[in-house]
Amino acid sequence: RVLETKLCWSVCCTALLWRSHLEKSLSRKVERAMMQTQVLVDQFVLTQPEAWQRLLLIHAAGLPPKWKVEQQLAEILMSLGCTDSALEIYQRLEMWENVIICYQMQNRSGQAEKVIRERLAVCETPALLCYLGDATQEPVHYERAWEISNHRSARSQRSLGLLYLRKEMYEDCISCFQKTLALNGLQSGVWFSMGCAALKTDNF
Repeated sequence: RVLETKLCWSVCCTALLWRSHLEKSLSRKVERAMMQTQVLVDQFVLTQPEAWQRLLLIHAAGLPPKWKVEQQLAEILMSLGCTDSALEIYQRLEMWENVIICYQMQNRSGQAEKVIRERLAVCETPALLCYLGDATQEPVHYERAWEISNHRSARSQRSLGLLYLRKEMYEDCISCFQKTLALNGLQSGVWFSMGCAALKTDNF
């Protein structure tokens, strides 16, 4: 009934946004969720209804800003495999980590590395260093991420461990897996990989 009413723009938009959020994980309804979210994004640039009508109950409804709605649209597009469309949104919003993920999904590692290095020139973060390690497959970047995070980046040790595992450096990968699991034990894939490495080294 809330979705059918025309009395309050902010309540209608918030209700539709939440319905889209709930439906985006359902295979039968994800396309409808995408179209609904696109309609919501378009609502922000329309001239009707007037400003005073849009502001009615705006704080009570909890309608997020336009960029948050666009972010949800990009997430849905990614789930549908529309990475080019999602990439355009992320670039406009300057969500660089998501831009990097899009490039990686498109197997454009060179472009991903370019963006990563540009952002690292602005600010060096553990996440960006891990992405650079993914792009170059060089362990030094994961090690640097581990250091600047004060040994709190579980992601860097997980990625480094997987890199060593692919290179069949089992002792080194077990050490990395132990470090990442000490920070976050809820990594079932890491537990399995560490078990496989332990079997290779007869470390029971």
